[in-house]
Amino acid sequence: MDKELWKEVWDGNLRQFSTPYVSKESVQAYITNGLVPSSAQHTIDLDSVIDMRFLDQAVQRLGWSDVPR
Repeated sequence: MDKELWKEVWDGNLRQFSTPYVSKESVQAYITNGLVPSSAQHTIDLDSVIDMRFLDQAVQRLGWSDVPR
């Protein structure tokens, strides 16, 4: 991959790795773009997938200060 293109791709995707939290929209985009193998053949209830309570507990122990609300 061309060095300049790689930088543009990385800059465009870096934000999603800046927090351990995952949004419903992010998961939907992964599914819509075919990045989750075999997901097209299933109906996925995103409201049941996106439950960040476990993450709230984990990041508290780490002292994470950027908790989205």
